[in-house]
Amino acid sequence: MKEKKQRDLIKMVIFIFVFVAIIIIVLFNLRFGFSFSTGLETWEKTASYFNNILSPFLVTATIMLLFVTWKDNKNELKQIRKQNERHQKQTESHQKSQDI
Repeated sequence: MKEKKQRDLIKMVIFIFVFVAIIIIVLFNLRFGFSFSTGLETWEKTASYFNNILSPFLVTATIMLLFVTWKDNKNELKQIRKQNERHQKQTESHQKSQDI
């Protein structure tokens, strides 16, 4: 159940980012147009514009995905510890039964 929620969160973050990026690109294109024949300075300004606009969204998405990864790793570690405890108990009981 938790994995489904995490997958849904990741899908939502990706969808929101793509949606915002498309809106920004469309608005930029409507306002300034698009031409391959423009000079390098114009391309540098355009890249800087998109970098400044999209960076906060990318940072937020990265933080959210890191948090989900951290939670997932924490849960996996907890399960591994439980399995190790069970295995250790079984090993101890097996050794005790052989000693008798």
